[in-house]
This record gives sequence, C-alpha cells and structure tokens, in this order.
Amino acid sequence: MGNYFQSQQCFNNKVVLLLNGLDQIGETLMKLYDEAGAKVYYFNRSEESFTRYEMFKLSSTQNKKLGMIDFQSSNVEEELRHLMDGEIEKIDVFINNLEHKVEKDLLDITPLEWNDGLFVNLHIPFIVLKSYTTFLEASSQAVIIHLTSPHAIHGGNGEVSYAACKSALESFNKGLSRALGAQIRANGVSFDSFQTLRDEKASSVNGGTVPIKSQATLSDITNIIMFLSSSLATYINGQVLLVDGGKTYS
Repeated sequence: MGNYFQSQQCFNNKVVLLLNGLDQIGETLMKLYDEAGAKVYYFNRSEESFTRYEMFKLSSTQNKKLGMIDFQSSNVEEELRHLMDGEIEKIDVFINNLEHKVEKDLLDITPLEWNDGLFVNLHIPFIVLKSYTTFLEASSQAVIIHLTSPHAIHGGNGEVSYAACKSALESFNKGLSRALGAQIRANGVSFDSFQTLRDEKASSVNGGTVPIKSQATLSDITNIIMFLSSSLATYINGQVLLVDGGKTYS
C-alpha cells in the first residue's frame, strides 16, 4: 500500500505533523509521507524533561529545528503558534503517536506516575490540537489520527493508567469528530504490539492467541494510518480501527 500512495503522489504539497518522530512508527511514517510528496513536521521529546519537546521540519539534507516547547509553560499555546509563524498556512494530517505507558497496577502506581501518564497521553495532544485548529481548518480535507490500544477495551493486564488514558483518548477522538466540522475528520488506529519482521518463531510465540496466527508488522500499522489520512477514506470519521488480527473480539 505504501508504494501505491508514493506512486500516486496522494500527499503532494500536503502538510503533515507528527507528535513523535523518534519511535519506529513515527520514523516510518515520516519517510512514507516525504516520499509521497508531503511536507513533514514533527516533535521530539527532549532528553532533559518529558514536558519539553523540540520541533523540526523534515529535510532531505539536514532537518530544520524550529524551536523548543515546554508544555508546562503558561504561554504554551502562544509559543506553539509562534513556531509556525511564516512556516505553514495549513495542516492536512495531524498524527498523535505519543506514548507513555506505566506498567503498574492500582496498588503500585504513584499519583505522580498517574499524572505523568495523563500529561503525555492526553494533555499534550489536547494542547497541540487546540493551538493548531486554525491550521487544520485552513485545509480543504484535514485528518486527525490518534494511535491507541486495545487496552482501552479490555484493560490489558491491569495497567490502570495506560488503559484509562487510551480509553479517554478514544472518547476525545469521538468528541473531535463531532466538534470540528465537515472539513476535519478524526479517527483512531488501535493496536497492541508489532514486530519489524514476520518470522516463523516470532509468529508462533507472539501470534499464538491471534486468530490469523501471526503478529502485526510495522507496515500493517503504517498502511492503515496512510489509508485513513488519504483521499480514499474521506467518509470515515469518528472511528477507531482495531488492527489486532481479530484477537480482542474473537
């Protein structure tokens, strides 16, 4: 599917913003969108603090750093808009691929860890979307895609923070699909884990409880994201596509 999008130049001159350019999904998507003709912007979390993020513009030579944002700043909305002053006039695709997973149950998690999960998984996407809504409205067909997890449905192994954050994110997504008007679609892609290469040993170990008997690959996830952000999905709105091989509902 990636080759189809690249050859057809579906994203030529589109502006794409990703909230995390450091993980495997973010890196792969940036490459796919760039090859399909898009202008790509992304955030990277600073090593200094989980509240501080650097913003970059992807380039074939050297990526351009636009500035640093501290999401605890009282002027964060103004600072976010200032980063884009003179840089873009619209955002066509907004991808929230931020992830902060606290693998602790109710008795082990601390209030600080609970708040950290809420901050990264919910507060930062909320602030960025609120600050950049006018850019989304300037697009003829803008798309918001949140990456979520089946933990929102089944609760995982009792990781209460992660399950609560992903469930709230899916409700946030549903609200956005109603609130932002006809020109902005909001959808989610839900998946648990993936492997870079599908080999027989990994499939037997990790795909044993999946009806199709294999674990998702990276391209299984990114292909769905590319599809949802393309002109092929203009009538899909307010949905969460579950990409888990049938595991959750089987």
